[in-house]
Amino acid sequence: MSTTAPVDAELATKVMNPVLSAVADTFQTMIGVNPVRTSLTLREPNTPLYELSAVIGISGVVKGSIVLSFAESTAIKAVGTILGMDINKVDEMVVDGVGELANMVGGSAKDRLKMGLNLGLPNVIRGREYSVEFPVLSTPMRVGYDSEIGPFLIEFGFVKPSF
Repeated sequence: MSTTAPVDAELATKVMNPVLSAVADTFQTMIGVNPVRTSLTLREPNTPLYELSAVIGISGVVKGSIVLSFAESTAIKAVGTILGMDINKVDEMVVDGVGELANMVGGSAKDRLKMGLNLGLPNVIRGREYSVEFPVLSTPMRVGYDSEIGPFLIEFGFVKPSF
């Protein structure tokens, strides 16, 4: 049975900076917006997320998750911009687009980390009352953003497996 050790400050910084850079670059490249960080906090348990969230699991020398969460209006504008379409409601296309944005952020963060990590497929959650759990001994971070298309946030938490 494997156990996990808490992520130390050096590893947390090593993970955080590539994730935040991946968010900025993905939104600038794919949507043409410059997200502005409005908050950076430790995530409190059961903290509400926006109506659409994509969760990507990460495994390897660290394990954990990255969550990209959008207000519905932000998701509609983001996906509409990427596709060059006028979208008026959350549909399968928007849900898939949110998953793909999370996949791009996760892939970009993975490349920047240079740790030989593996990404899972994004799972998109839609609703108003749900929470995403992180590994037990992780210290999840929550970063709020605002942008020209609206608010969104990213959460991530990792632990270093020990065997």
